[in-house]
Amino acid sequence: MKDHLAGVTHDLRNVMSTLSLTAESIAGAADTDTARKGERLMRMIDVAEDLCQVLNDPDLADRATTPTTTLRETLDAVLAMVDSERVTCVVAEEPAGITTQPARLCHRRLFRVLFNLVHNACGATDTDECQVTVTMRGAGQDLLIDVEDSGPGLPELMVMRLRKPVRISDIGKTGRGLMVVRALTRQMGGQVLLRKTSTDGTCIRLVFPGAL
Repeated sequence: MKDHLAGVTHDLRNVMSTLSLTAESIAGAADTDTARKGERLMRMIDVAEDLCQVLNDPDLADRATTPTTTLRETLDAVLAMVDSERVTCVVAEEPAGITTQPARLCHRRLFRVLFNLVHNACGATDTDECQVTVTMRGAGQDLLIDVEDSGPGLPELMVMRLRKPVRISDIGKTGRGLMVVRALTRQMGGQVLLRKTSTDGTCIRLVFPGAL
């Protein structure tokens, strides 16, 4: 299995190398909108490269125990992947300055958690515009992160999957992102709470005890 994954990731890297050349060409376009899309594509390729590293070395995240990346840097990396023409992202922090400090969390895992939540929030609405609010709060040494969207709310099946143990491999594409979020959050010693879901939107809270 390990040899198989190594072969697949090798082939993926070859594909991404070709994509990188295309993305660089697009990013150098004279048209501002086209160049912005090229830069976004390059960031996506960087993330895919990082995921390939994790596939080749699953323990890579666990060895990164010293917090060096600030919360803001992790969040900015996520927001850079968002379609800014369609999605408005609002960032709040309590107290002020909390995002400028590193957290005792794995940057790779936290990035994947936040990216999945923001990506799900962006896809939750069929309208041309969507607002996602990410709020980071400090409660003593605990870190609370709320991700709230303006979508129509979660389907009942997804709510049930979020609240009970389900293996990611046992479900289809619908709801898989939330299962990834729950699994990665638990690996970092945290938990996922559904604060609300209704026709006015959904708010999911991440709780990381002792992360600050």
